[in-house]
Amino acid sequence: MPAPNCSTVKTALTELKEILSRCQHNNNNQSPLETANVFAAIAGLEATISSIEEKSFAREDFTADMGVPIITGMTQPVVS
Repeated sequence: MPAPNCSTVKTALTELKEILSRCQHNNNNQSPLETANVFAAIAGLEATISSIEEKSFAREDFTADMGVPIITGMTQPVVS
């Protein structure tokens, strides 16, 4: 399984936020603080990914036509 690039991970995080928002509206038993903590963690990941992209472009680790940086170690294959 190839490592995801920054764009793929950011898209997945956006989808996760949408799912969590829908669950929050459908489940009144969930603690607002718990939900806020999850969204804060996602925001932190998004900021980290943006920082990786910015630093990679600044260092010219890759050019814009080469695509986006690959993120390794953030995800692992799902065992079914």
